Amino acid sequence: MAAVPVAILCVACASALPRPERAPQPQDAFEVVTSPPPPGRVENVPAQPSGDAVWLDGGWRWTGARYAWELGRWVIPPPHARYAEWESRFRADGAILFAPSSFRDARGDEVPEPPALAVGRARSDQVIDPEGRRTRTAPNLPPENGPRPDGRGERARRRSDSRAPP
Repeated sequence: MAAVPVAILCVACASALPRPERAPQPQDAFEVVTSPPPPGRVENVPAQPSGDAVWLDGGWRWTGARYAWELGRWVIPPPHARYAEWESRFRADGAILFAPSSFRDARGDEVPEPPALAVGRARSDQVIDPEGRRTRTAPNLPPENGPRPDGRGERARRRSDSRAPP
């Protein structure tokens, strides 16, 4: 008898967000990094801003020293482009390889990411790895083009960035 409410609850939680068409990461997108990415962050997804927008999950981006969480966002995909999600793998010699998320054309070349229409929110505190160790990460990254998670747009970002000390 108790199985029925659980099954209903699972179906209710399984709503799907519209996603872009997927592409594999090309081999030349991978770089050697010093550590695997930490566990992912939980994000709050804002309402879909338009019917043709797709959701890009947030994901890790290697900064050269550590990982930063790139916030999830709603975008309208570029025409004829597919999305390659970030990926890490191990090489045969044990080296760790990482490729950041990107849109790719039919040849596998990277294309510019479209502007973010709305941005998710995620905490930026330390991450706990599967062994229970705290992992220090870089601050969360808002999209390069589009609104910030606080709702301010590109114009407000340029104004606040111009006031930042060098």
